[in-house]
Amino acid sequence: MDVLGTTRNWGPRSESDLPPTFISATAPTKSADSALGRSAINQRQESFASVMSRADRRADHAARPVEQRSREAAEQFVSITFLQPVLKSLRSSTFATGPFAPSAAEKQFQSLYDAELAQRLTKASHWPLIDRIAEDLRKGTAKAREASSSMESTT
Repeated sequence: MDVLGTTRNWGPRSESDLPPTFISATAPTKSADSALGRSAINQRQESFASVMSRADRRADHAARPVEQRSREAAEQFVSITFLQPVLKSLRSSTFATGPFAPSAAEKQFQSLYDAELAQRLTKASHWPLIDRIAEDLRKGTAKAREASSSMESTT
């Protein structure tokens, strides 16, 4: 053990081995949590969970009203077919060189980031295209229900 109370593995054995100033500087405080913004952390966690658990969202699909489901489907459709290709072409048109060029890790995860960004853009602003697609989906759903109910009544 040396003067600082560390063992041979170069780390303190416990928190009691650390000087009091070091403990207070590293301990999480209530003000640190509020500075990070609990809502921002929760939003990031929910976003990550939604990307990772698409199958779980399908189970809740039937419990939501038709209007909400059609709106979400329209948002996803516009996000995937319109915004993601636009973002991809914008990223490919950058001519950054040297230290400003994207790294290998950035290139690997760009498509995931673009997908998340496209979903957030469609939810954050009002898109008349989304409204129109959602309305068409609701009409199509209503027609499909009528057709299935008429088929059930004839059998």
